[in-house]
Amino acid sequence: MNGEAPGWEQLGDEYPKLAEFERQFAASLAAKEEHEQKTLAEKKAAAERDLDIFYDQLTDKKAQKQAQNREHEEVLRNQFEHCDNPFERVMQLIGHGAVAPDMQIMHSLLVRLKQAKHDRD
Repeated sequence: MNGEAPGWEQLGDEYPKLAEFERQFAASLAAKEEHEQKTLAEKKAAAERDLDIFYDQLTDKKAQKQAQNREHEEVLRNQFEHCDNPFERVMQLIGHGAVAPDMQIMHSLLVRLKQAKHDRD
C-alpha cells in the first residue's frame, strides 16, 4: 500500500461487514446532503416570497400615506388660501392643531409659510 488508507472497496474482501457499513454510511450521507439541499432551496424560496410580500405591502402603505398627505395638504391650502398676511396664517394654523411647547410645530409652520411665499412668487 502506498501510504494511503484503503477505501471500503478494497476492504470488501477482507472485511465485508465494514465495507457494507461504509456503503450504507455513504448512502445515508448522500441522502442527508440531498435532503439538506432541498430544505435549503425551499426555505430560500419561502424567504424570497415573504420579502416580495413585505415590499409590496410597504410600497402600498407608502403610496397610501402619500395620498393621505396630499389630501391633507390640499385641505390646508384651501382653508388658508384667503389669508394674505403670513401672521394670520400662522395664527389660524396654530388654532387648528394642539398647542404644545415643542418648537417643532412652529418650525413646520414657518416652513409651510416660506414654501407658500415661494409658490406665490
